[in-house]
Order: sequence, then structure tokens, then C-alpha cells
Amino acid sequence: MKKIAIFTFLMVIGLSALKAQQLQFSQEKLGTCDSSKLVEITARFFPDTIKWDSLQWQVNGIISSEKEQIIKSNLGDSLIIAVFYGSPVNTIIDTFVVYATESILFETHLMASDRYALDTSAIYLADSSLFSVSNWTVNSGSIIAANSGSLVITAEGSINISATYNSGCIINKNIYIPMEEKPDLKIAQTRLADPLGQNGIIAGSLSDGSMIDSVNRITFNATDFTLQLRAGLRTVSVYSGRFSWVEQIVIESLALPNYKVIQTRFARWCDFADAEIQISSDRGIIDSIANASMFIINNDTAIITASVANQVFTIYNGNLTTEITYVIEKEDDWSNEVYISEIKPTTCSESSDAWAIISYPTNIISISVDNLSVILQDSLKSLSSGNHQITLTDDRACVLNKTITIPRTTTTCIGFNDAFSPNGDGINDIWTPFVPEGTNISIQVYTYRDLNMNTVGGKIIFEGTNTWDGLDQATGTIADAGFYLIVGTIVYPAYMNIETSQIKEIIKLVK
Repeated sequence: MKKIAIFTFLMVIGLSALKAQQLQFSQEKLGTCDSSKLVEITARFFPDTIKWDSLQWQVNGIISSEKEQIIKSNLGDSLIIAVFYGSPVNTIIDTFVVYATESILFETHLMASDRYALDTSAIYLADSSLFSVSNWTVNSGSIIAANSGSLVITAEGSINISATYNSGCIINKNIYIPMEEKPDLKIAQTRLADPLGQNGIIAGSLSDGSMIDSVNRITFNATDFTLQLRAGLRTVSVYSGRFSWVEQIVIESLALPNYKVIQTRFARWCDFADAEIQISSDRGIIDSIANASMFIINNDTAIITASVANQVFTIYNGNLTTEITYVIEKEDDWSNEVYISEIKPTTCSESSDAWAIISYPTNIISISVDNLSVILQDSLKSLSSGNHQITLTDDRACVLNKTITIPRTTTTCIGFNDAFSPNGDGINDIWTPFVPEGTNISIQVYTYRDLNMNTVGGKIIFEGTNTWDGLDQATGTIADAGFYLIVGTIVYPAYMNIETSQIKEIIKLVK
């Protein structure tokens, strides 16, 4: 227990020296590949500025007293080194691991196969900061590049690599670089030759999707190829890198199917689109059709939506290809069937009671007047004078815009006589406003001025509707000659589309 206490005490008092003094180590050599050989390590103080009173080294329990300590140790050993110096005693403890050549390793990276050169492998040192190779050797293949930390080779199969390190150690490693297998050549006929045995088409590729250099001496540099051949037994030679293939294929020639084309729906007259044609085959099914954006195939019949034009359709039937040209027609323009047969003008300038008789074809599904929808019928009602835009839409979304003009009238919706003479002579005896039939006017008559334009005290002398016969309701006799103020409310009939309005008018009564 006393020894432990003393050692602990020495450790604590020695901590103050750690900031000023430290140990430095240097491994003089890595040694040989035989781990039983000793390696020399030098240990010393740094900086060397202390005044020596006493010095004692202790390495893994072995005591020595030298200012610079030379330690002999085996490769891979972990050393615990302590030094005691000065008075009072200072203590420094450190560790050192002896570099072992057995830890020298290298790793392999295989690159992808390449048909145009041998496979490439890269070898790297696991710890190039400690070790370096002075010599690389391989038992087969070629060294492309080598330095103290890496090696690049081209080779196939089982390869032995030797590395001589700067320590003198030699390490051997076996790697396997797989040989590339020759892919299969796939060839198929994609289009039959015509009845004269010309223009048959074949397509081919390699099973691994690799590049093809040439076919029948034609350069391709692609992953697949097409070739045009005559009917009969044909030889195909393919080259890809260091591999080559020679195969024979029989190019067949058959009569093409007959196709029937009919137009089942005309194109719209307004945009020449949305026509429909039907293509049917008398032999075999229709697989697909090119040059058609919208089509439905039902076994041997195709229904296609198209636009007006000389359309060319490419039809695929198995390995067969046929081109058909067909003229797409449009429907008749129905715009000339829309016309106005009769127009009734407005009753007066402010009213909206004009109407027009319109004719249109039966395929019209909606009509609007000035962007407002109206009921489908042969008359357009409640129109004001001036221009109106009529929009008609048919059942195929074709739209026709037509402008109609309702004549303007100078007739006002209400007019008045400036004067009347209720004297019983049958001429202009009653004051009556000029208004459209069905109009209702509520009036009140007030005194205003005499014939000399002198002001008369305003009082109501008559209240009624539509007309005034000149009577003063208070006396039952004809009112005095003079000027009178008529105030009233006009309610027009509903068909005229005129809001209720007010009137205020000065009239003259004479006898």
C-alpha cells in the first residue's frame, strides 16, 4: 500500500512538468519481415533544458539510467515508458507501438470488363504513409503503371502479384480477373420482303447489350442494327471488338394484306378536325398504326380520329408494314343555314321590345345573345335597338358568331301636347300623353301660372290616370285658363323592358 501511495504522489507532482517536458521517440528501422528480430527505438527528452539531479528510465518494468535511452523491442510490441528525474522527483509516462511489417497490406479493385482491351485491375497500399513498394512483379499480364503506393495491370484469369517493400519484406497476393464471355447474337426479321423479293428488314443485337462495330462490312457503332436484305438465304457477319459471328437467316416474302378504308365521320367544318375513319384488314390482325394520334384497335379493325388532309397511315401487322394514303373529308359548312328572316324594331327609342326571327339547322344545341344564353327557339326577343352578337354552338362544338342590327327609332317612349282647349268643340278637348299601348300613367295636376305668366299659388286640382279633361275636381267646372304643372309616374308594359319613370311637364289650358 505504501508503494502505491508513493507512486501516486510521484505522478501528481510530476504533472506540472508535463507542460514543459515531453518524450520523443524515433524508430530507427522497420526491421526485417521476421518478427523475432529486435527493432531499435530511441527515446529522449524534449526540450533538453533541465538540470539533471537524477534520472531513471523504466521500460515495461526494466530500469535504466541514461539521458538518451535506446530501447530494443520486437515488431508490434506496445511499450510503456516512464522516466523519473529531478528532486523533488518528476514523472513522465508515455507509450510507443513498434511498427510491425506484418501489418503491411494492399487491396485490389477490379474494373469492368472491356471487349477492346484486357481487363484492368488497380492495386493500392493499405497504409502508404508508413510503407512503400520498391518493386512490383506479376506472373502474367502487363503492368500499365506502377509507383511506390499503387499498381495498375491488365490481365485475365489467375494472377500472382509480388510487392517488395522498403523494409525488405516481400508479399505475394493472388487475384482472379474473370475472362469475358462471348455474348449471343440475336437476329430477327422485322419486315417481309415485298412480292418482288426486295426490301426485307432484319434487326439484331448482342445479348449483353454491348456495342456492335460492323455488320456485313457496314459500320454501325451502336448497340443494335437494322439491315435491308433481299428474300432468300442470306449470310450475316457481325464484328464487335475481338469477337465475330457469322450466321445465316432466311428472308421471307409474303403478299401484304388488303386493307379497306372508309370514313365514318366527317371532320368538323369549323376546324377540319375530329374526322373518323375505319381501317379493316382482310387477313391477320392490326397490331399498331403510326401517324395517328388517337386510335382504337379491335383485332382486325382500327378506328382513327384524324384531321382533314392527305393522311398517310403506317399499319403494322405482325412483321408486315403497309402504308396507306387516304383523303380525309370535312362536313358541309352549316353557317349559310343561319339567317334572320324578320326583324320587328323597338316601339320607341328607350324600349327593348324588338325581336327577330332566326333560322338555324337542327344540330344547334345552344344560342346566346350578347354572351347571355337564351331558349332554343325560332325567335329572339327583348332586343334593344343597335347591334347584337348572336352565338350558335352545334353538337360538335363548332361555333358561329353572327351580328344582327335592330333599327334605331326616333320615336320617344312618351310625348305630350303643350296645350289643349277643353271647350267642348270636339277638337283637342282632352290632354293625353303619347305612350305605347299598355302603358299606365298616374298624374297629379297643380296650378302654376296664369296666362300672363303670373305665379298662381300651387294647389292640386286634379288626380287621376292617363288623361285630364280640364275639370277642377274641387268645383266640378273647367279650370281657369293658364299654365299647369303635371307630375306623374309612368309604368311601361313588361315586354318593353323599360323601368318605371317619373314625369314633370308644364302644359297650357286655353278656352
